[in-house]
Amino acid sequence: MREETERAAVELRAKGSQLACEKLQASVTLAAEINFSADRGYLNAIRLSDIPVGNTSLGGLAVPTAQINAEQLEFERRASELIPFLAESEAEILNRTTLHHYVVTSLRTSEVPLDQRVPPREGGFDANTELIGIRDGAARLADAYRIACTEQL
Repeated sequence: MREETERAAVELRAKGSQLACEKLQASVTLAAEINFSADRGYLNAIRLSDIPVGNTSLGGLAVPTAQINAEQLEFERRASELIPFLAESEAEILNRTTLHHYVVTSLRTSEVPLDQRVPPREGGFDANTELIGIRDGAARLADAYRIACTEQL
């Protein structure tokens, strides 16, 4: 009887560890997607046919603002679903990564002209710093997954 109880406890711990690793892996995947999204950027649309005739002014956004904002909200939704399953430190990293992406998205979709924005040296946001935060968060989550879920096997 005692042996069966111990075996059941071991199986429950194994299932818990497996679930934790699955959720951490999903968090790593999400952070990588956020990193990719932030790195690829959203360039303005310029038609190649406009260049020979001298029309090189920037057109509208290649990706509509509504689509950019919807993508950001989807990242936030997915992160909020994963956070309850993560360790506190991992949840904090995912939260910060999502926050950095929110700032980058806000900077990209802002209708305030660049020359009217508060510069970083005066307390404004710096997109490069935010991108570094996203990359760092994605790398830290990947390291946490590697240590917790692959090195122990």
